[in-house]
Amino acid sequence: MGGGLLIRSASKKPSEEDLLEERDERNRLVLLKNRSCAFRVVEYGCLALETVFFAAGKIAENTLFIHMGCGLAVALGLCLFADLATFIYYDSKL
Repeated sequence: MGGGLLIRSASKKPSEEDLLEERDERNRLVLLKNRSCAFRVVEYGCLALETVFFAAGKIAENTLFIHMGCGLAVALGLCLFADLATFIYYDSKL
């Protein structure tokens, strides 16, 4: 097996194929990490803005801010539900 890998690494075309496959796996991992991080930023952003709008509604005694906070609470709930659903799906597949 080691000899086959040595011969493969000495040949130009198989080496390029191995490098392309390695880069493709790396790119997929980077994309997955990027999407995961972006999703967390959206979740925390919704939570922060929701808190700000609820506090502003309480301080200003304006229901418009409270309604905006409720909308963000619904969006946060959808994000958390999607996170849970995808976790259950991928946990059952692996």
